[in-house]
This record gives sequence, structure tokens and C-alpha cells, in this order.
Amino acid sequence: LSLYGLCKSLFLCFLSSFSIYLVTVSSQVVGGKTETLCAQIHEPKEPLSIVVTLRTDDRNLTILQQGSIKKDFYKCVPFKVPVVTVESVASIDVAIQGAKTSLNKTTKILINPPQNLLFIQSDKPIYKPGQTSNSSLCKLFRNSLSCQIGILDLSHSMSPEAAQGFYTITAWDAKNQQISHSFEIKEYVLPKYEVNIDFPSILTFQDKEVTLKVCAKYTYGKPVLGSVNAEVCSQSYGYYWRRPSPDMINICKKYSMTTDKTGCGSQVVNMTEFGLTSAGSLQVNCNVEESGTGITMQGSTSAQLTSDYVYVNFEDTPDTYRPGMVFKGKFVVTNSQSRPMKNESVIVYAHYDDKMINVTLKTDINGTARFSFNTLDWSEKPVQLQVYHKGGIERTDFEAFRYYPSGYHYIRPFHSKSKSFLMLTNAPEKLSCNSDATVTASYIIQGSALKTGQKTLDFFYIVLSRGSMAQNGRLSVSVNSGRGTQLFFIKLTFSLKSMAALTPYAQVVVYTVLPSGEAVADSMNFPIEECLPNKVSLKFSSPTALPGERTSLNLKASPGSLCSVRAIDQSVLLLRPEAELDAASVYKTHVVSGKYVNITVRAEAVQSRELCGNEVVTLPDKGRIDTVMQSVLVEVHSPQETSVSLTLPKVFVKDSAKSFVTVLGDLMGRALRNIGDLLAMPYGCGEQNMLRFAPNIYILQYLESTGQLTPQIKDRAITFLESGYQRELTYKHYDGSYSAFGNSDPSGNTWLTAFVMKSFGGARQYIFIDQNNIDQAKEWLGQQQQENGCFASVGRLFHIDMMVRTGESCSGVLHAAEKKKYYTSIKSQLDPMVVRSLTCLRESSSDITNTYVTALLSYTFTLAGDEQMRQNLISNLDNQARREGVGRYWTLANNVQPTGSLEVETSAYVLLALLSGPTLPRFGLNYSAGIVHWLSKQQNAYGGFSSTQDTVVALQALAKYSAAIYNPEGSITVTVTSPSGQKNQFTVNQNNRLLYQEKRLQEVTGTYKLRAEGKGCVFVQFALHYNIPPPPDSLAFKISANTGVCKNTTNPAFPLTTTVRYNGTRMETNMVIINVRFLSGFKPDETSLQAVNPTIKRVDLDEDRVIFYLDSLKKNQVKSISLQLVQEVQVQNLKPAVVIVYDYYKISMCLFITLKNLKENTI
Repeated sequence: LSLYGLCKSLFLCFLSSFSIYLVTVSSQVVGGKTETLCAQIHEPKEPLSIVVTLRTDDRNLTILQQGSIKKDFYKCVPFKVPVVTVESVASIDVAIQGAKTSLNKTTKILINPPQNLLFIQSDKPIYKPGQTSNSSLCKLFRNSLSCQIGILDLSHSMSPEAAQGFYTITAWDAKNQQISHSFEIKEYVLPKYEVNIDFPSILTFQDKEVTLKVCAKYTYGKPVLGSVNAEVCSQSYGYYWRRPSPDMINICKKYSMTTDKTGCGSQVVNMTEFGLTSAGSLQVNCNVEESGTGITMQGSTSAQLTSDYVYVNFEDTPDTYRPGMVFKGKFVVTNSQSRPMKNESVIVYAHYDDKMINVTLKTDINGTARFSFNTLDWSEKPVQLQVYHKGGIERTDFEAFRYYPSGYHYIRPFHSKSKSFLMLTNAPEKLSCNSDATVTASYIIQGSALKTGQKTLDFFYIVLSRGSMAQNGRLSVSVNSGRGTQLFFIKLTFSLKSMAALTPYAQVVVYTVLPSGEAVADSMNFPIEECLPNKVSLKFSSPTALPGERTSLNLKASPGSLCSVRAIDQSVLLLRPEAELDAASVYKTHVVSGKYVNITVRAEAVQSRELCGNEVVTLPDKGRIDTVMQSVLVEVHSPQETSVSLTLPKVFVKDSAKSFVTVLGDLMGRALRNIGDLLAMPYGCGEQNMLRFAPNIYILQYLESTGQLTPQIKDRAITFLESGYQRELTYKHYDGSYSAFGNSDPSGNTWLTAFVMKSFGGARQYIFIDQNNIDQAKEWLGQQQQENGCFASVGRLFHIDMMVRTGESCSGVLHAAEKKKYYTSIKSQLDPMVVRSLTCLRESSSDITNTYVTALLSYTFTLAGDEQMRQNLISNLDNQARREGVGRYWTLANNVQPTGSLEVETSAYVLLALLSGPTLPRFGLNYSAGIVHWLSKQQNAYGGFSSTQDTVVALQALAKYSAAIYNPEGSITVTVTSPSGQKNQFTVNQNNRLLYQEKRLQEVTGTYKLRAEGKGCVFVQFALHYNIPPPPDSLAFKISANTGVCKNTTNPAFPLTTTVRYNGTRMETNMVIINVRFLSGFKPDETSLQAVNPTIKRVDLDEDRVIFYLDSLKKNQVKSISLQLVQEVQVQNLKPAVVIVYDYYKISMCLFITLKNLKENTI
């Protein structure tokens, strides 16, 4: 049963001793709905009773019970259909009883469970990577079309690195009903205006000249003034049964036009110039260039060549005729462009029983001609209707017409034993849903079919819509004539009411039952205007508005309406036209039961490069910015005092220095506040992306364990997790591994794959993670495991200091063990792959002298539960620890002073080993506090550390320590005294321990005194910011930036070539970053970025800079990068821009060079 298609009704009709009984009910109904059943008894011979029962598997429902029926009986009653969850078969039992009568009839009906309509709308059909997809989901009742529980608004942030292509949103309801909706991710530029080409889609060989009209309009409706260049090309082709003729040459003609005040240009195209003599087509391509800006937009269309220049189609013509009643029909004549042809001569032939009649007609202004035939002579034979287009030429012989365009229609006779017929009259157009409609029926009743002296005859009508009986009634007409008299073309009428509830179709069934028991009936579908029960209208206060001007949007709807308003830029639909969600589309989705049609709604704001008002553009001094931090971790039991000295370097940019003091009651507070910007560095590879992903897991776990997690913090962290998850998947290889630059790298990387596997496992409790991604990573790692259990070092690791084979193997098993820990307790049996790896590490541990690897092993065996190995390794590390006041840290054996991220990461792994297992003698929280004290002093102003790897490991360790020492009680007051005696006081308690309390210091330099009173732990950090000029050349890198000659054109542009050489002491660097800032008003030509050296692993374009990523640079290796810079906005007194090159994991290996302004005579 299609929802809006033909609704079937079940007629139970039987005769007994010349009495007629008829029961009408829908053969398929919906559980929970109210349906209607009608029962009729004609001419009862004795008093009768009738009982109609609906029987299901678990209940019986009496629908109708009526006794003492002594005359004609007709009654319709409503009944509630039992609710079902699956399709169920029920029976309708009819029992009629009398003194001499006992009749029973049973039939089956199907009860369907209620099904609702699901709709998904996205705000745009197309998004750029990094944009947020907003979608709305609504569930409607199929019959009332009202929203069941409101509108569900959802959003999904797409990663800036999201793969371009089509994405699908899928939703399921509680009954597993599914709806899907697709949108596209694509880099695009919004078109400023659209180009429309008016050219026939179908051409005939009779067309000698055709007008090509090209129009350009802005999205707000105004015409575009400019020039048009058009090219029309012929495309000839032959047929499969013969080769193309040698003279089939494709010919192209070019035309130039200028748009007029309407935005249109026209050109007459001479068809004879293309030499088309057989099947073929024309391709039209147009370019419109806007005057003044030079912005060009394209448009194209095509035209098919055909020998059929006229089409004849029947419309609203029945497939059957009723003998003795006039047969009516109509047809439409159109040309090759599907446009109606008026005043055309046509002949309609009716062929029947070797006979033929015809009528000559003229088409009206709509190309329509209506005809009618008397069917008395058709002898109840099948009839073939043929229509011939005469083309305005009078022809009489039949052979001449066989070559004219024609239409065909076949009709068959309707059968009736008594030769009585009834026929509904169709409506000339769709019925209005705002007013009642009148239905007319004509009938012929043979007098011989009536009883002698019969004066009236009852007609019954049923109106079906949306699967239910909506209306019903009985009409009595006079048949006051003697037996044997015919009643010709008598009409009856009745009204259709509540049209909005019947849309989009009302199926009308009209019938009568003759005394002989014959039912004379007709049915017809009446289309109704698509309308919804809730009337809504939108209107702006004014039809036009200037940019920036305020306007009002007025919404009018039925009381209690829930309205969702969207704003859509027409330019988006120019990129990808979408069908609007309207009443017609709502009904159209359910023409076929069980199928779903996607509906899309779009909205977007257009970016503009034009200045708004008289804004002043300022350019700050360019230079390097440095930050000096001094952190103090104070555990307060009695008043504590200490001092911190802030000093500036000898050379810095005047007036650039500023200092701050920050007080937090939680070690994780600063990282929590800056979770999206832990490093003042780019995040452009798969390894660095994990810095935005993994710390969120540690912070969420910590805050959950201490009861400090708020909905706001959780939502923010989950946003970063979802974004990081999407982004990391772009660095996934086809084999399930991960590397810094994904498939552009030759293979996956062992360390990164293991770390991703671990992190994805930890994030599963917070966001959706596809288990396949974890399993595929584990499978790939298993393939890298050697026979002795160690992992082969596969792929490039950009942190050179970590490129130790055993360290790589240790790192891989470490993350595998951590991933296992997320699912099972540490005491459970480890994965066989991990067990084999631990065997390898035990056998090689005695030969390891690398401090970093030793720290990794200590954490690994802690997770594995091997306390003996853990004790030995930690004792060994304790002997290698370095002290800095109360602080404790580890460095490589040949490094006297800590040099960077490796020391932070090593110390953090030791801290994790201490906190992840049972407390060891001499290595309690006091021992760990010394490590935390040193780590906290290495944090930058954002809460991160030097690089990706040290930040994620250190934050995990600090989160564990914070959870271990967390105390829900205590309050501390911190007093900061400046060199001049000015005091600032901060209070930290359990209510604000995560609050980021920061104060800018009036005195930038000098010695500050701190005093802390109370009970608890407080974290105080001083930050000194200042700019320094680019330093002179260093030994690590050599860099040059050369600008070419600026082209003096409408949009000035010049080439920039940056050359870098590594001169350091190492044989090879870590990952190298080249940061090129732009001169004010300049932007790079994006096509030049796409053409950079393929050895450049990645290019990131920001508003004011472009960042190039290199795997590494070998000693004395030279790398050159060229790009084109284009001036978009003219800026006077240009200040120098800066080009920076540095080693990502050793920021001290950094070099700056200024890109000075161009010579004035080149601009």
C-alpha cells in the first residue's frame, strides 16, 4: 500500500434469496489509526442482525453490531486499529443472522506498524575542509505531517585536512528506519554572478537560424555589464550500423557580444555554416567577463539535432470507454523545444472493427486540442486512436499522413451485464486545497436492470486518501420510469471537504448496486495542490538592502508552531543546485513505499575582499617574539616565601616587553586553558596533530577521577578529540599504519602508529572511534614484529634523537601495552604480540646505556606488571638523575645541561613509571614531586613544552601526578610583591582551582617576592614577553630570500625564491619548518604553491604566511622553494616581512631573514 498512491478497499459482497449484503473496509490499515468500515443490506426479506468483528492473534474487536434490520440499511462506523510493531495479518468476520438466514464471511486485512517520515537537511550542499556541517533532523507523522518531537539540530566539525569528496549522514529511528543525506567537501570559490544560456536544447534540420542569448546576473538579481565570448561547435556522429561519413567534420564558430542593460547579449547563429546533414549535436561554451574587474565566469549548454520537429502526446485520456457514453480526451502538440504549437491542424482517427472515423481540429494557445466521439457505433470493440499533425497542409489520402508526426492511444470497452454504466468527470486542473471541490458523475441505467415501479436508486461514494477512508456518503436519485426505459447522461454531484487533509490525491469511488446484485462503479484520482496543515510565511521588511544595513525578517505561522529558519546565499546553489524543500518534495518522497529521497537545504555567508567603511589598517613591527617563563610550584603547609628575577636581554624591540604573573590551583590548569594551542608552532603533520588529540584524554581522565569535570570542559575537549580524530585519519596509510604525511610518505611509522592506536583506544569512552582503525593499526604493527619479538623500525621518525632501534621497539610495545590497559586490567593476560615484545626487551635491557630508552623500558615493564624489571630500571635511572635545586630530571649521558624536548620526555616517562604501579621504597610522591618541580619549570606560556612528543608524554605524567596528590580541601592565598613594593593578592580554593588567574605586571623587570599562606598546592608562573630583531646568521642554517622583478600589471606580482642550507654539526636535522610571512597586501598565487618541489612534504597556507614542511636536511644540503606573490591591496610604506627556518625539535637551531619591501620603481 503506497502512502499516497491508490488505496485499496475491500468489498465483501454476497447475495442470499435476492437480498444483497455489502461491507467495505480498507484492505491495508495502519496500527493505532482510526479507520472506517461501511456495511449495507439491501431489501432484507426478514428482520436481520449484523455483527462485524476484527480478529487478531491476541484480541477480538467488535466494530459493528446492529439488530432488527427490516429495510434497506447503510451505516459507516469508525474503529481503532490495534497497535502493532511488525506487519500483522488480521481478519474481518461478518455474521448476518435471521430466522431463516445465517451468513458468515471472513477476509484478511494487513495491519502495518506506524511509520514516520524522516528528513535530514544540511545548511549547505558543499563545504570547505575545516568548516562545520550543520544539519537538522525532523520526524513527521505520515498522516498528519506534523513534527513529532521537534527538530533535532546537530553539527559536525570537519577537519581542515578532511579528504575532499562526498560524505553521508545516516540516521535511524527506534524502529531502525533509516534515512541518509549526502554533502560534499571541496575547496571552492563562491561565484560572484551566474551565467545563463538561452539556446534550444533540440534542433531540427529545418532550423536555418537560431538565436543564442547569454545573460549574466548577480546573485541579488542585478544585471552584469561586460563582454561575452561564445564558441559553438558541431559534433557529428554516425550510427552503429554504419560508419560516419568522411565529410563529417566538426566545425567551431566564435562569436563576441556585449551585454546590454538587462545583462544579456544576443547573436544569431547560422545553422547552415556547420554542415550538419545527419545526426549530431552542438556544444555551446560561453565566457562572460565583468567590466572593470576582469572577473570571468563560464557557462555551457548543448543542443541535440533531430529529424522529429513535432511531438504529439495524449493527456487526460481514459484507457477505457463505456458503450453508449461520449468518450472525451485531449492531446498536446509541441515543437522540438517542447514548446506548445498553436493553430496547428491535426486529425484524430478512431479505428474499430475495420472501420474508421476522424475529426479535424486546431490546437489552442497552449498547443492543446480536445476531442470527443460517440461510442454507440463502436460495438463494444477495442479502439485505436491516432493523431496526425498536418503541418498546416490539407491532405486527404491516408498514405500521406503516415509520414507525419503522430500519437497513438489504445482504449478498450468497459463491460456491464446490464449495459449500465457510471463515469466520473475529471477535473481540468489540480483542485485547490483551500476550498471545497465538487465531483460530478454521469450514468446510464438500463430500465431493464431496475425493478418494476422502482422510483429511487441509491449511489454511494467513498473518498480515500493517504491510506484511509476520509469521507463517505449516500445519494438517492429519482428513477421514476417504467421498466425497460433507459436513463441517459443523468448527472449527480457531491462535495469534497477538508481538502488540505486529502492532498496530494483524493481517490474517489462511486458505485451503486442494482437489484440484480450487479455493482456499477467508477473510480478516479483527483490531484490536489500540495499543501501542509501548518501555514508559514516569511517576508523581509524591504525587498532590497545595502551591505551592512539592518533589515527585518517577518515570520508568520500557525499558533504553537516550531519554526527553523535558514539563510542561504544564492552563490552556494550556483555551485551545486539543490532541490528546495517544499510541500511537493515532501509528498513526492513517498510515491514509492519504503524508499527514501534525500532533501538538502543550504546556507552560507559570502566572503568579500572589499573594505568596510573607513577602517584603518595598522601593521605592527615585525620581529621575533620570545617568552621567558619562571615557574614556582609551592606546596604550602606553613607560610612560604621565595623570589623570582625578571631580566631582559641586551637587544630587544623597544616598547615590546610585557610581563605577567599567573596563579593556578591545579597543575593542569594552564594546559586546560590552552588545549588548542599548547605550542606556538604549526600542527601540520600526523605526529603534531596528536598533540591536539592525546592531551584531551589525559585531562578528561584526570578531571573525571577528581570530580572536577564540568559539561563545558567536556564539550570543549570532545570537540578537539573529534577534530583530531578526523584529521589523523588523513595521515592513515592504506595498510592501516600512520605516518607524518600519510600516503605521501613511502610507509607508515612504527612509533606514530603505536601512539595513534593507544590514543584512539583511550578516546573511545568519549567519542566515536571506528574499531577497524584500531584493529588495522595493531595488525600492521604485528607485521613489523620480528622473530625475536622486537619491532623493526619502519618509516621515518622526525625526532633524530629517538632514532634508536631498541627505543623504537620499546615505544611500540609501550603503546601496545597501554592500549591493552584501556580495555582490561593490568593484571589480565597481555596480548601475545606484547608478550613476545617484552621477551625481546628483557633480553636486550642489559646492553642498553641510553637514558631515554631506559626510561621507556621502566614505564613499559610497569604497565606489564613486571616489578623486578621495574625495580632494577628505576634504580638505574635514580643513579643517573640530575638535580637542579629541588628539581630532578634526566638527560643524555653526554649532555651536561638539558637541551630540549628529549630531556622532558625522558623525565616524564620516569614519572609515569613511578605513578603507574605500586609505590616503590624510596620512590614515593616526594621523589615524584622533584620531577614535577623540574617539568613544571619547562612548560611554556601555553601549558605545553618544546615539541609534540614531549608535550603529550609530559602532560600525561602531570595528569597522573595531579590525580595522585588531589585533595578536595584546602585554600591558599598568594601575595606577589613587585620591586617597588606594590602587592597583588590571589586566592586559590576548591571552587576556583581550575580558574586561570592572570595579572599583567606594571614593572616589567626586577625581583618579585612571593608569599603563600594556607594549606594545599599552588602553581605560580611568571612570563616575560618581548620582541627581538632577527638575529644575525648562525652556524646551523644558511637562508636567503630573493625577489624577482615585479610585473607592472593590474595586479602586481613578483616571484620569491627562498633557499635554505644546513650547516650544523649533525649529519641530518629533524623535521625542518620554513615559515614565510607575506608583505602586507600580498597573497601567494595558489597555483604556484601547487607547483612547489615534490620533496616538500606539506604546504599550509594561513592568512599572513605560508609554512613549508621538510622531512629533514642533510649536512650542506640546499633546498630552494619558489612561489609567486600577488598584490591584492596596495599598502604604502611597506615594512619588512620575515622568513624563518628552524628545526622543529631543536628550536635553538633557528634562523631569521627579512624580506624587505620592493623597489618603488618596480611597483
